[in-house]
Amino acid sequence: MNNFRIIKYLLEGDTGMSSKAIINQYIDSTHNTLFSYPYDCGDLKRCIDAVNSLDLDNVNHMKVISRQWHEISKKWFELNIAFKSDKNECYSLLKECIK
Repeated sequence: MNNFRIIKYLLEGDTGMSSKAIINQYIDSTHNTLFSYPYDCGDLKRCIDAVNSLDLDNVNHMKVISRQWHEISKKWFELNIAFKSDKNECYSLLKECIK
């Protein structure tokens, strides 16, 4: 874990509750009190940035948080591709995960 990158992201990055939940769960899964998940593409972008700050490829560590995070973790790769290429598809995929 690159502590400097995480601290830099938290201090200087565009963070939200769902991206902070990713970092909180990664750092201390036994005391995580943040359960937010991304609701739209802006939230997802912050989550992608949080995952990148942790040098991770996925959000599998979030599966245990909620049903929504479990579904998001299963479609993480697809969500990333859609985010980069088609925001409407990204939004549709995300809505499927959190319904």
